[in-house]
Amino acid sequence: MPSLAAEPCAVYLLPDLANIADLEVGYETRGAQVKACNAWRALAVETFEAEHRIQEDWLAQREARNRPWWRLSRRRSDVSVEPRP
Repeated sequence: MPSLAAEPCAVYLLPDLANIADLEVGYETRGAQVKACNAWRALAVETFEAEHRIQEDWLAQREARNRPWWRLSRRRSDVSVEPRP
C-alpha cells in the first residue's frame, strides 16, 4: 500500500483555555483536514489499484506472447545461408 495511505493525518488541536471562537475555528479546520486526508488516501489507494491493474494486464499480455524471437524463427537447419560474393 502506498505510504500516503499509511501516514496519519494532521489534526487541529484546541489551545488550552479555548473559547467559543477557538471551538468554531477548530471545528472548521478539522473538517477541512478530514476532507483533505480522505482525498489523499483515496488518491493513494486509486493509484495503487491502477498500478496493479496495469501490472496484471502486462503480465497477461506477456504470457500470451511468451515466445522469444528465436523460437518463432525457423530452425537453423532449415535456413540456408549463401555466401556473399
